[in-house]
Amino acid sequence: MLARIGKNKMKRWFYYSLGAAFLFLIILFFYLFFLKTADTQPEEVFPSYDSSGRLLVMTASFPVFEFARIVGGDQAAVSLILPPSTELHHFVPSEETFKEITKSAIFFYTSDILEPWAEELEITNKVAVANDLANEEGDPHVWLDFSLASQMVENISLVYQEIDPINKKSYQERAAAYQEELRLLDQEFQIGLANCQWRELIIAGHNTFAYLAQRYNLNYHSLQGFIPDDSVDVEKIIFLSETLKKSGQPYVFFEELIMPYLGSLLRQGAGVELLALNAAHNVGRFDTISGITFLSLMRNNLKTLQLGLVCQ
Repeated sequence: MLARIGKNKMKRWFYYSLGAAFLFLIILFFYLFFLKTADTQPEEVFPSYDSSGRLLVMTASFPVFEFARIVGGDQAAVSLILPPSTELHHFVPSEETFKEITKSAIFFYTSDILEPWAEELEITNKVAVANDLANEEGDPHVWLDFSLASQMVENISLVYQEIDPINKKSYQERAAAYQEELRLLDQEFQIGLANCQWRELIIAGHNTFAYLAQRYNLNYHSLQGFIPDDSVDVEKIIFLSETLKKSGQPYVFFEELIMPYLGSLLRQGAGVELLALNAAHNVGRFDTISGITFLSLMRNNLKTLQLGLVCQ
């Protein structure tokens, strides 16, 4: 009796083990099958066009957005990932924005210096339009030299032509027309800043306008480096305050979208007034609604510079 019971237990154990082994083999088969299938499936293709058939283009700064929008024309739906009034130097896109970038046909950004997070993106659709344009100091604000801005426009046009060769001529024509606008803008600055009572361009903030100052023969001073929260040289504040007192120069400049606390120090120390310049990293919400452009921002800057430097 006991022997029969033991024998039945052995049989049940045998069948249980056999069933478990069979189930394991089935699971292993399907796992290997799906693994092999996944390896042979093509990579997921993300949408690169909007509902109207335009290229989806994402950009990371206002100048690049403006240039890409102008050159892209009706063939491109261009978006700026930077929210209105957001300071560019400290901006890092959200996870949702990263997803939108990967879905675009092209992601234009300025440079690995200005948008270091973009350098880390492992995507094939990203293009830095000004990586090779910065000076030896690595100043990323290259668009404030309008000849360098023209090169940025050219680089953007070439990318469009490569991706969409059917519309190559349209991209070339729009780029050439805008480059002519930049040439005329440069000429306006050359004439408008030729005869000024003062030639000291003092920026109570970070180092933004060095390219502009160099191109139009202005003596340039900034209280910080290329990043808005760089350390401030107290001795430089004292030196500039004393210089302003002696010269009688009535104005110093600060950058829109950044609080002018350093300008307040110079105003108190030297009795000067403050005027705002726009470096065009980004624009405010009202500017976005009103449709302000890079060219109009720069012409406003010219008027401000002529006022502050007392130009004829």
